Amino acid sequence: MTARYGSFIAGGSDSHCYLSQARLWTHGWPIVQEPLIGQTNGALGRWTFIPLGYRPGVTTGTFVPICSIGYPLVMAMFMRLFGAGAEMSVVPLAATGLVLLTGWLGRRAGGDLAGLTSSLLVATSPIFLFQSLQPMSDVPAAFFWMLSTALIVYGRGWARIAIMPALALAVLMRPNLAPLGLPVGALGLIAHRADTQRYDWTLASAIVAGLASGAVLVAYTNSVLFGSADASGYGAPGSLYRLEFLWPNLQHYTRWLVETETYAILLAVAGIARLSFGDSSQRVFAWYSAAVMAVVWLSYLFYTPFGDWTYLRFLLPALPLMFIAYACVARHRLVLIGLSALILAAHVHFITRNGVLGIGSAEQRYVAVANYIKKTLPENALLIAAQHSGSVRYYAGRKTLRFDWLPPRQLDNAITQMSGLGYKPYFLLDDWEEQWFKSRFRRSPLADLAWQPIAEFKISPRVRIYDPAQR
Repeated sequence: MTARYGSFIAGGSDSHCYLSQARLWTHGWPIVQEPLIGQTNGALGRWTFIPLGYRPGVTTGTFVPICSIGYPLVMAMFMRLFGAGAEMSVVPLAATGLVLLTGWLGRRAGGDLAGLTSSLLVATSPIFLFQSLQPMSDVPAAFFWMLSTALIVYGRGWARIAIMPALALAVLMRPNLAPLGLPVGALGLIAHRADTQRYDWTLASAIVAGLASGAVLVAYTNSVLFGSADASGYGAPGSLYRLEFLWPNLQHYTRWLVETETYAILLAVAGIARLSFGDSSQRVFAWYSAAVMAVVWLSYLFYTPFGDWTYLRFLLPALPLMFIAYACVARHRLVLIGLSALILAAHVHFITRNGVLGIGSAEQRYVAVANYIKKTLPENALLIAAQHSGSVRYYAGRKTLRFDWLPPRQLDNAITQMSGLGYKPYFLLDDWEEQWFKSRFRRSPLADLAWQPIAEFKISPRVRIYDPAQR
């Protein structure tokens, strides 16, 4: 399915940030020198020559990725071990591993049918399926948290060693989910207490070591890339987390979960309640699942709100445990099978109605446009763009200038300066960007785009390239 429907393309902000950062890690730190920043003396704006997914670096004239380093580091490792292109296998492997681990843990919690049911529901969940078709960190992050849980439950010698890198990578991929270390650490202490009649301080120490090593690496890379251990590429915590975000996020995530997972979330709560009255291992799993779901929810309820169901991806680390708890709710097999069949049907309906499997074809425009630019436009071409500012650099190796950061009165000046520096400027716009471009630079005669583009890509959305010298 990944090969047929996947979109492993450096297109938008996140995908470009992850893929290009992985490429940079294979050569050293992901810090990019951009001479144009110095050559224009900042007159065109500090962010103007920085592509999507990046921000100004500590040193003037550089830019750095905004996204976390864990997923790009794993991709870079695959590239070094298996060659270019191997990085695209990280998400499919993590997706497969997450489904298998869900089934394994579900079987231990509620038997064979619970294991099969929970793994099927994860595999067909719209948000899991959507994210498993893209080069983004959501599925790998969920996999490493789930792997950490499975290693603790397994609890044998080699697992106590593997838990450290698994947790370190989980923190590196999603630093804001580091509080999950609390329920994970508690699980390590008591998971095997019923068998040994004592707390497992050895396993707990390995968990702390893994979490601490991940946190130290995050702090160190933040210092190098952003100038402070507590900084991040996305901005100051005070601007990202606010009390006023609670109500809109609570509405959004609840509605999206109901739309995509129907009544599974409610039955998961009932499943946790039922398990809490079971044997000791079931009670431990019940409180652990509840704690993980609570921590994940709290990590995003106060975070900047988004208006699209695809941001359920933030909750992916809790989703497998939700389905396992759901699969343990029914006492009779036929009841569970009937309920699950309805949820599976709802998954299929949502996936079909919302074009979840169409992301691969939609993202191909980035590669098509970049290939045209690489083959047709001169090597000194400079593309004035926004949405394509990352993909053009990644695939075509051409300079870009972000029109969304360019001061509104500076369009004509930017073209003059770029021409004076030996570049040939072009406008590169998706059709939905054209009105934005016209409005932003309405004082410039070039903003009307009232001449024929040199190239038009009749895909959805349409993409046009304009040569301002032809106006």
